[in-house]
Amino acid sequence: MAPPLTSEQISQILSDCRLECDSLLVERVQTYVQFLSKWNARMNLTAIQSPIDVLKILFAESFFAAGLVGDPKGPILDIGSGAGFPGLAMALYRPELKLILLEARKKRAAFLAALRRELGLVEVEVWNRRLEECMRADFSDLPTLLTMRAVGGIGAVVEYGSRLLRGDRSILLFSSVQAAKSTLEDVKNVCWQPPVPIPWNPTHLILLGHADVPRETLRSK
Repeated sequence: MAPPLTSEQISQILSDCRLECDSLLVERVQTYVQFLSKWNARMNLTAIQSPIDVLKILFAESFFAAGLVGDPKGPILDIGSGAGFPGLAMALYRPELKLILLEARKKRAAFLAALRRELGLVEVEVWNRRLEECMRADFSDLPTLLTMRAVGGIGAVVEYGSRLLRGDRSILLFSSVQAAKSTLEDVKNVCWQPPVPIPWNPTHLILLGHADVPRETLRSK
C-alpha cells in the first residue's frame, strides 16, 4: 500500500487543481483519509486505492462541485453517500453548507456518523435509510439540491428523489464523458445545463440541472 500523502503534497495537488486550500482544510483531509484507510480495510468503502487518485477524483471533484452550487437556499441531499463522496467532502470544503447524507447500509452510515463527529461538521446529518423510505414529512427543512456519485438506477433515483425537493429542485451528478449521453437520456424531466468538465480531468463532468416535478406527484405524507 502506498504511503499517505503529506500535508505539502495535499496542498500542492489541490492548488494544481485550482482549488482554494488552507492549513485547516489540509488537516481535515488528512483526518478524513486516515479514517477512510482504517475503515476501508474492514468494509471496502472505495475501490480507488491510490492516494493521489483518492485526492484528485474523490476529494477534489467533490470540492469543485461544492464551488458550483452557490447558495442552495436549503439542505443538499446526498443519496448513497457511502464513503462520504460527494456530500461529506462538500461539507469539508464549505462547512456552511447543510448536508443530509442518505446511506442505507448500517456500517457505512456508522462510518459517516463517526467521521462527521471527528471533523466537527455540525451542519451535516447522517440518515441510515433507503431513499424510498423517505417522505417529505420526514424533513424539518426540505432539501433544495440532490446529488449522488456512483449510484445504480440513476433515472429512478433522480425521479423519486426530486419529489423530496423544494425551490429550484437542483440536480448535480458526476459523470464521465463516455457515460454522460446515456445518463442525460436516462434521467427524465430534468432541464439540463451544458455539462461542466472537471478542469484537471476533462474526461469527467459535472451535470447540473433543475427537475420539473408535477405538483400532483409531490409527496405530502
